[in-house]
Amino acid sequence: MILKILEISSAEDFLKLHETIPKDFLPDTLLHHFCDHLGERVRSICIEYPYVDKDYRSTYYGFYAKRHRRYGSFCFRLHLFEEKIASEDDIPGVAASYLGSIVLRPTEVATLGRTLLSPKAVKGFKGYICQTEFVNNLQGVPLKIKTFPHIMQDTDVTVCAHAVCWMITRYYSERYTLYPERLAFDIAMAVTDVSSGRTIPSRGITLGQVSEILTSIGFQTEVFIRDLYEDPSFFYDILYSYVESGIPIVAAMHTKVHAVAIIGHGPVESAVSTVNALVTPPTFLNARYCSQSLVINNDNFLPFQHLATNEQMQTIYNLNDVDGFVVPLYEKMYLAADNVLKIYPKWVTTNLVKLKGASTYIARVFMTSSRSYKRSLAESKSMNSVFRRAQLDLPMPKFIWIVELAEPSVYDRQQANYRWILDATANPYEKYSFLLIHDDEKMIVHDRAYRDKLYEVPLRNGITPFNLFENNLGRYL
Repeated sequence: MILKILEISSAEDFLKLHETIPKDFLPDTLLHHFCDHLGERVRSICIEYPYVDKDYRSTYYGFYAKRHRRYGSFCFRLHLFEEKIASEDDIPGVAASYLGSIVLRPTEVATLGRTLLSPKAVKGFKGYICQTEFVNNLQGVPLKIKTFPHIMQDTDVTVCAHAVCWMITRYYSERYTLYPERLAFDIAMAVTDVSSGRTIPSRGITLGQVSEILTSIGFQTEVFIRDLYEDPSFFYDILYSYVESGIPIVAAMHTKVHAVAIIGHGPVESAVSTVNALVTPPTFLNARYCSQSLVINNDNFLPFQHLATNEQMQTIYNLNDVDGFVVPLYEKMYLAADNVLKIYPKWVTTNLVKLKGASTYIARVFMTSSRSYKRSLAESKSMNSVFRRAQLDLPMPKFIWIVELAEPSVYDRQQANYRWILDATANPYEKYSFLLIHDDEKMIVHDRAYRDKLYEVPLRNGITPFNLFENNLGRYL
């Protein structure tokens, strides 16, 4: 049932939500987050009640119904639109302007429930994020939204790491049928290691328990700890490679006693300026240096916050706070990012390929599915036809690693000079783990599927810069 349709003309109009929604569902602190975080594109809000939210119901029957205090079993749900709505009859006509939904739980503390909010609804947001399509239903009208899910920890059943695990598992279960849906209470109960205390109410969980939760759902997890690397910058290069791969990760900040989901990165800055600012630029500069922030879902706030990667940008947390992270991987993603980052420079130092033109290249390292990659190749019009056809004909595993190398000025045009493809099922100690590498004069194709041989193919017309691969993340600029 729609209780009310609220027209939004300014940030102050969000305060009118209290005329309809009790503070047990919408405390003042959360309402002020709405005023500060939601942008001008939100022009109407439909207030739905009573709403049965399956995630809240799972925690209600598993925990809240057992408390002495009585909690309600229904939630409010807010539907945000970019167009003004005069009446309920207008909803079918404005479905294309849908900006998402927010569930409010009757828990008084940390009431923000399942949130499916478009980045377009967030004030001033710019960046790249993992996203997939969700479909809500309001009075029989399907409302589609592309986003990454968000939820606030309830501080009883779920704490920050539980909330992050929920976000990641809900994203994957909606995107791929391979992964089952898990409700909030299911996530909490997936922890069987109680050496640090009882499961509910929770005082927090470790990275090992996060790995246990994600493994129970079907992921093959990798855990990375900063202290295990002599060079902390290499640790962050690994993290960024998974971000560019469109894989959301659980990032731990032990000094802050907190965990967040890293789901993307901020706008890309000038590579030329970035390289010129360095005293001694390396041969390969990781692409993460060209972005001043990562995009996070922080369960203490609304979605799509920024985490600064340098000291110039002021945010609540910065990259140096992240000291460990867990990556949920598909079972056939065997070759890890740290291996790829160590392997590809050797092809240059051993003269297998020879790069020309620049002393420093921006290196963008990421994983993608071969299906998605070949689909982008089929649509590409900027690539050398021989080079393009060789990749389309090349047998590939389900997932591949890609290394894109670009001169700074070329990267600023969103193009690359070189693109090397690695087998994501390769052993890191193999002599040649690549499927295809090239320089300006030749391609070296590795037939790993059939004869396990190398074939050198001349590129008589050379290679001109081609567009960067951008299928992994949704762009909002």
